[in-house]
Amino acid sequence: DGRITSISTVSITASTTVSLYVRPETHGAVGNGSTDDATAFQTAINTCTSGCVILLSSSKNYRINTMLTVLDNMIFMSDGGNATITSGISGVAHTFYVNNKDNVHFRDINFTLNGSPSNTNVAGHILFNRSKYSSVRNCTFTKSHWFDVQVKGEAAENSENIIIDGNKSLQLAAEGGSGNSPCSITVWGYARNITITNNQSLGVGAMGIAIQNFGGTGTINYVYVAGNTIRSKDTYGIMAYDANADRSVVDIQIVNNHVEDINGVNGVTGNAGAGIYLASCFDCLVQGNYV
Repeated sequence: DGRITSISTVSITASTTVSLYVRPETHGAVGNGSTDDATAFQTAINTCTSGCVILLSSSKNYRINTMLTVLDNMIFMSDGGNATITSGISGVAHTFYVNNKDNVHFRDINFTLNGSPSNTNVAGHILFNRSKYSSVRNCTFTKSHWFDVQVKGEAAENSENIIIDGNKSLQLAAEGGSGNSPCSITVWGYARNITITNNQSLGVGAMGIAIQNFGGTGTINYVYVAGNTIRSKDTYGIMAYDANADRSVVDIQIVNNHVEDINGVNGVTGNAGAGIYLASCFDCLVQGNYV
């Protein structure tokens, strides 16, 4: 049906035709870390109506001050090493918003912020909303506000078949209490068949991985969390929490993860902290973890 079905099969070579990939520089991106490249990025994205690779230069630092919205069948990746994307976004906005778009992939990119993480800034780097067959692989999140990657749906339409694998998170905002709980990876409701594997969440932040459905945000089922390393968090290393207590967080597998140095700050739940925290999670498996 014309979709890109695997980022591992895409090879970028000198002979690759222009129709396969687009560079933001073609549309005016500078990549010096201070010039706002958001318009150039959005223009490059909008040219990819039939799917393409947005190819980033590993020597560049692209400043993004306005949220980017993507199309179906896209891959964002470095041409070698890790290109850097620096977010200057604040408020309720995100660096990349994948809204009702499928087959969108991010690979080998370093995400950071202009300034320090803030627990009053609800911005994140990558938000999948009602997305299917998408992934984030081998990216480094040097600094983030509320989340590195979030997966959610809405109006009973799921995000499905999302893979988050091999990424590294170095610094989030600290736990702020009153619901301000920054987290490296969060699954937020109306989501199924989510794979979260081999990630590292190593720096300051409230939680490493959170699977939760606050405020009637819908069913979460079939989430596989394995082989992740989580350190230095304020409340929980890994959380699976059905806030509605209506059997809507189901079949969560948390296996073979390494969790340590959980500080136990008195956060939103008033809990003293835990390496792995489950609440009203049904048919959930916790096995082989080091805590």
